[in-house]
Amino acid sequence: MPNSPSTDHLFIRVGRSPDEPVYWFDSHARTPEDIHQLASSEALGELSTHPAAQRVCLLFPASMVVFRSLTLPAKTPRALDALIAHLTEESIASDPDTLHWATLCRQETQLQVMGMDERVLRQTLESLNSAGLGVVCATADALLLPLAEAGWSACRFGDEWLIRQSAYAACVVDDRWCARFLAMSQPECVTCHSDNPPDYPALHRAPSAHPFLLMLQALPDVLPTLLQGKFTPRKPTKTWGRVLPRITVSLLAAAVGLAMLLPAVTLWQLTRLENQVTTQIETVYRHWFPESPQTRNLRFYFEQNMKKRTPPFLPALTRLNAAKKTGITFIGLDYDQTSGAFTLQLEVQDNRALDAFMAATDSEFHFSKSNAQGQSVTLSSRRSS
Repeated sequence: MPNSPSTDHLFIRVGRSPDEPVYWFDSHARTPEDIHQLASSEALGELSTHPAAQRVCLLFPASMVVFRSLTLPAKTPRALDALIAHLTEESIASDPDTLHWATLCRQETQLQVMGMDERVLRQTLESLNSAGLGVVCATADALLLPLAEAGWSACRFGDEWLIRQSAYAACVVDDRWCARFLAMSQPECVTCHSDNPPDYPALHRAPSAHPFLLMLQALPDVLPTLLQGKFTPRKPTKTWGRVLPRITVSLLAAAVGLAMLLPAVTLWQLTRLENQVTTQIETVYRHWFPESPQTRNLRFYFEQNMKKRTPPFLPALTRLNAAKKTGITFIGLDYDQTSGAFTLQLEVQDNRALDAFMAATDSEFHFSKSNAQGQSVTLSSRRSS
């Protein structure tokens, strides 16, 4: 990853697919004429003789990258990628497990991350490596735009707008939708670095410039990068530096194997428990939505589909819980989605509380009492859809 803006680097901005044009420029670019274009990714080999070919900063369209601000639990597990996937599961329609996550900033329990499809990232890196190029940094293009003092910064690139929303978030918006997007998002101010700015009341006009040249002017000392974890670039080592670790590993193999036995058993138990929970989630989801074609990320689609149900099950359950009196405990519940009827199993400490509960819910649920055995009582509603 570049440590200083003054270091010579080759910047390559790929398209959303290998067939789209590829733009490239180096650290010495000063005018739009210094921005060059290749027909597609197949022509990347032409750059292998560039003096900075082994110091490539790879730029992806910001629309290929997702940004999230997360609040971590007090005790954070070591498997941070799995935790990030879990925390973002309900806000991403695709499968979070297919994304590679990189940390932008961490302050105590606040975490700023960006993620990208792991398969696409790996294939792109492999294509550049096959072309004789060494990638030391990979990031979203719009994330390198100047950071506005207040609000957002924006710059036109073709028929799109690159927008930097904060120090740790950016996006790309089609020119036809930019004004509506700004009106819906309502940033405090938009600093525009291009001619023909979008229609927005709080607009600040800055000198017009090519977005790639703006990026060079605003490069931070350390660039944000997706090349973390399994994608961290390997540093070359001398021969003796490779031999010594091998000898050490051979001597400690038995001890390491024994030390890893207990974690391996624990991991197996956790995997088995996770599979059981996943199976239970699938069972509940299929019970309520047998017609749904979804097979992944069921927590997200359960909430979306539940909002579409009429009559709404969760609001009705909320009203039942609000009417519950002291001395009554819900120990079982069944809901018939065809008729909209509830069957409650209660544990009752005070019959007067039960009578008050039935009276409070009678106008909507019309409960009748049955199967009264000691403190256990079953209520069946005659509520219809």
